[in-house]
Amino acid sequence: MDVVVLGSLNMDLVAQVPHLPQPGETLLGKSFATIPGGKGGNQAVAAARLGARTAMVGRVGNDEMGKALRSRLADENINTQGVNISPRASSGTALISVSPSNNQIVVVPGANAEVDDTELDALMYYFEQARVLLLQFEIPLDMVEKAAALGHTAGLTVIVDPAPAQGPLPVDAEPDGGSDSDGAASGGRERCDRGCRNLTARRHRNRHRKNGRHGLRVCHRCW
Repeated sequence: MDVVVLGSLNMDLVAQVPHLPQPGETLLGKSFATIPGGKGGNQAVAAARLGARTAMVGRVGNDEMGKALRSRLADENINTQGVNISPRASSGTALISVSPSNNQIVVVPGANAEVDDTELDALMYYFEQARVLLLQFEIPLDMVEKAAALGHTAGLTVIVDPAPAQGPLPVDAEPDGGSDSDGAASGGRERCDRGCRNLTARRHRNRHRKNGRHGLRVCHRCW
């Protein structure tokens, strides 16, 4: 195993729209699709498609969406032994409106919000094999912090996508991501740029900031 991901699994409900709706506005959409996703699931699929042996750890609901999410991971040759099934919560969903120039997303965590020490135990099973641990902020932040610390202690490279913006970055993680809107949520672009410089001045060697349609911004420090 090369890469292990602890994180979210969502079913994306995607509507193509002529423009993003204003408050109170009803739009006629152009098309609709149901797409397996979640920031954690997307990380796992990306790693697997790049050739890494990948395992996913997380939680889905005992529903059709949960079955589809697990099946999609298996189709991508991703190990799903660490994907647990919640007897109570539904699978996570993301309601996404996509216009020609932008998008808007509402995430309902569902079973992702139940990720706890059970998943941490499953995660540590892979530490003897994996070299990289990938995390994001779509599961409880205390689990992200615990996982980052455990991964760092085990000698793994720990990479976290701090989105959606919810709180400070775990000290044991290399930041990778954070979208344009997530930067705004934590104080705007200028603050996000200052944070980029501050992180690379500390123990975090690399900082990547997603700027939507404007691409990716990278801050790097070598030592």
